[in-house]
Amino acid sequence: MTGKKIVLLAVVLLLALGAGGGAVLWSLVQVPDFYQAALATPPDPVIQRKAAKTFVARTVQLVEDIKHSDTWSQEFDGGQVNAWLANELHSKYAELVPPGIRDPRVGFDDKFVLVGFYYETEEWQGVVSLRLRPWVPKPNTLAIEIASIRAGLVPIPLDSVLEELSSQIETDGWRAEWTQLEDNDVLLVHFDSGDKDQPVLETVQVDGETVRISGSRGQRPKQQNEGASPDSESTFNISRVSAQSVVK
Repeated sequence: MTGKKIVLLAVVLLLALGAGGGAVLWSLVQVPDFYQAALATPPDPVIQRKAAKTFVARTVQLVEDIKHSDTWSQEFDGGQVNAWLANELHSKYAELVPPGIRDPRVGFDDKFVLVGFYYETEEWQGVVSLRLRPWVPKPNTLAIEIASIRAGLVPIPLDSVLEELSSQIETDGWRAEWTQLEDNDVLLVHFDSGDKDQPVLETVQVDGETVRISGSRGQRPKQQNEGASPDSESTFNISRVSAQSVVK
């Protein structure tokens, strides 16, 4: 989290205390239901390790299929993802986790991916949560709608977040742009490399407790995909996000 966001949270806390805004302070420390449920009952360690291994195995198989198969598809459920996050993220990939973040968890809810993690600094501590909707509006373009990003129950401004994400994605060699859909910010990540034999992402679809990712090798006609948002056919009119974009 950047200095801007830390300052923002500190200001909100000061306003809440100085103005007697007990409701605002209460909102800042609330924990989303999905995150509370994910941490409420520690699973059996043996079952959790098995689920984590299943997630790793499916991820490795997906990578191999993308490299060598004409078509590829894989499904992951929230239990597998959370088992891996709990068992392996910090122990094996701690260098990838930003300072102050711990206990990340995910959930799936009606085409949305819910992401939560505990964040702690000298100025503030609590749960940050995001509500995201992924889909593929056209081959090799991943759209991620940011329905909300919050500290507790309080919305966080997104201007610095958008800039940081775009910079990181382009550093990784992909092209990113920000658009809007019904007042929500949408990140578009373009994976096209120009190679006619490149892997083509065709579907990212959240269904119940699972997310399915699928595609093929070689360019397909640019048309609406199965994994596209049902609303996107009629409402996905792109407009640039303003510099002061805020999720409400």
